[in-house]
Amino acid sequence: MGAGLLKPIRKKTSSKKPVKDSVAPAQSAQDRFLRQMIEEHRRVAVFLASGVKLEGEIVSFDQYVILMKGTMTDKVYKHAVSTIQPLEAGPSKAGAKAKGETSRAPTIIRRVRPRLVKGGAGDGN
Repeated sequence: MGAGLLKPIRKKTSSKKPVKDSVAPAQSAQDRFLRQMIEEHRRVAVFLASGVKLEGEIVSFDQYVILMKGTMTDKVYKHAVSTIQPLEAGPSKAGAKAKGETSRAPTIIRRVRPRLVKGGAGDGN
């Protein structure tokens, strides 16, 4: 590890209020990841807490929302996002066909629970 990364904690005796960082460490890691996806024009899969999977390119984001582009633009609230996963190593081919692929709307995947049926065929009910 490099020297100077960790600094000793000292109590401040001045009357000035300490200046807080405007961005929490977890938030800045999130921002770096999202910025990198935008700069590299990478397609991503965004999994929502409801089980829906959206695929597309991240266009923009702020504190609360991520804007994604597929064949249409989607606004996804961050509180609904479970996971964001890059789909491929290179940049996306937005608006162009690549290797036989066509541009498509976000893919939606829903989790379905099997239904339990009471009784059977030989039940007599």
